[in-house]
Amino acid sequence: MARRPVLLVGVLLSGCAEPQLAPQPLPPIVAGTGAPGALAPRELLLSPGEHMAWDVRVGGISVGTAELAVSANEVSAPSEVVVTSRFRTNHLASSMFSVQHRLITVVRGDEPSSSVDDLVFAGTHRRIDAAFDAGVYRVDAAVHRVPVGGGAVHTLHSALGWLRSWAGPDAAPGTIEILHRGELYRLEVGAPTRETAPGGQAAALRVDCHALPVAGKGDGILLTLWLSDDERRLPLRVDAVADGMRVLADLIEHDP
Repeated sequence: MARRPVLLVGVLLSGCAEPQLAPQPLPPIVAGTGAPGALAPRELLLSPGEHMAWDVRVGGISVGTAELAVSANEVSAPSEVVVTSRFRTNHLASSMFSVQHRLITVVRGDEPSSSVDDLVFAGTHRRIDAAFDAGVYRVDAAVHRVPVGGGAVHTLHSALGWLRSWAGPDAAPGTIEILHRGELYRLEVGAPTRETAPGGQAAALRVDCHALPVAGKGDGILLTLWLSDDERRLPLRVDAVADGMRVLADLIEHDP
């Protein structure tokens, strides 16, 4: 289940997928070169008070609404923000499968400091606690070192904030590390390209990504994000494909 499609908007929809899709390999991230290098840390675009919601679809059918909220941690740590995302299958989808997911990330500066990942799938609950520090990260009681050549380890939340801050017409391709459901992924990020977002409603920057498990198990996850082509860099759509399965999420609400 850990390798099912991932949405880089703080949503996990483990076990939900659209079958009979044959994803094609991404083109080389950097043409004519070897593996792309790690991209430098940068300020995350996560604004306290921000709230977003996406309609999540499988096979063209809405299966639920994913929400993400950013709040300031002004009392105990003014330099921190807390990002919380939630997803629950709707009544129709729950008659076939039931998913509840909550991810909380505490972000300090340009990196996460801790996270709590709660997933209830088909009545089975699993919670994963993680902590992050320079060169190491902890998953429950196990401590791991960041692989040589890697940078800071992100959660889905901080990775989204990083991508929103990084995206621009001249952004360089490269890699960042993401911890998802206790497993470390290296996200290969292609240079953004300008195009109209799906639905033809907004100018966007399209970013093609490939998340590969660092342990080398499986083919990873193909991701395409469309970010609004303005200073907000709103995630207008996320398209995730893994093992021939697909999940789409379209932005339906943003405040402020």
